[in-house]
Parts: sequence; C-alpha cells; structure tokens
Amino acid sequence: MHARIIALLAAGTIATGGCCNCMEALSKYEEKSARSTAAGGDVELDATYENADLGFSVQHPGHWGAKSTSENVIVIGGLDEAKPDFTATVNIQVLEHTDEVSQDEKVEAEIEHLKTQILGAEGGKVYDEEPFELEDVEGNTRKGTSMMFEYSLNAIDYKQYQIVLPGKDPNDVVTWAYTNHAVVYDEHLPITEAMLETWKLTR
Repeated sequence: MHARIIALLAAGTIATGGCCNCMEALSKYEEKSARSTAAGGDVELDATYENADLGFSVQHPGHWGAKSTSENVIVIGGLDEAKPDFTATVNIQVLEHTDEVSQDEKVEAEIEHLKTQILGAEGGKVYDEEPFELEDVEGNTRKGTSMMFEYSLNAIDYKQYQIVLPGKDPNDVVTWAYTNHAVVYDEHLPITEAMLETWKLTR
C-alpha cells in the first residue's frame, strides 16, 4: 500500500522512534491548560501542537506526542504503552496536487485515491460518506467530505475516521484521520472528537 496510508495504519507510531525522537517532537509543544467537552464527557487536552509550515494547530492530551513521518505528514498519538489509549493516532496531512484541474476535483481525486487503497486492503470497507465543514481561522468555511474505513493489517482489525478538505492554497488538500484498533475505537473516540473541535487551519 502507498506510504501515505501506511502512516495512517500503524498503531503506536509515536513511540517507535525512541526517546530522542520523542523529546525532539515534544520540543515543538507549547503546554497549555485546556479542557474540551466530547460525547463521552470532559476530555483534558493540556498540550497544543502547532506547525506553521503545514498551517495548523491542534490541542491534544499531554501524554500524547507528535512525530513527522514525512515533510507533509504529522502523526499524533500516545507515548506511553501503559496508557489504554496508546493505540489511538490522529494523522494530519497537507498534500500538494499540481494537476491542472479545479480544487474540488483535487479533493475528489484524493478521496477516490484513499477509497481505492482501503478497498484494496484485507477486509477493506468504506461507508458513512457525508459532507463535512470546518471553519478556518479566517472565518472561511472549508467544505469537504468525511467517511469511515475498516480494514485489517498484520492480523489486526482497524477502524478509521477520515476527513478530506480543500486547503487555502488552490493546490492543497488537507486530511485528518483518527485510526485505532477496531475493538477500542469507540472507547477513545471522545478524545479525538475533542481534538477535532480545536483543530485550527491557517493553510
């Protein structure tokens, strides 16, 4: 499968780089005191990740960290294997499409690219596709699509909530994905719902 998708699938991605990489990633953080309310109750998001180059910020639990898997991909997830939410990851990407087509067509092409790869995976399913809107920091409404994926990788069943949005630049497509082991997906969903409420786009 394409490297973009592999980045979404690997549970515990953050911890695999070792302590040095963890500390390097955490050096980008500004600690804040913040609480957000999600469906399951109060979720504490006491740290903020900001990336000026990719044009976004997002709050997350303090025991989570971020790792760049490529120049346009950030994966945020648990650092502590002892925590029950260690398998949960949020993957944010800003993808440049240089094809001479409209931005709507670029967004649609990315959606079809993702769906094709998921459907080609073992047990791949795509469902609950629907419109999704997000207001950026300038007050503009980004209109895109959200959908659910299911698949198996290395004998583990995964569920993934996927969002695809247009970027500020006409060539950019922005994606968000919450991925987790299927058996605990719903348990940790409130954390990522709270994170999504804090996701601020500048690019």
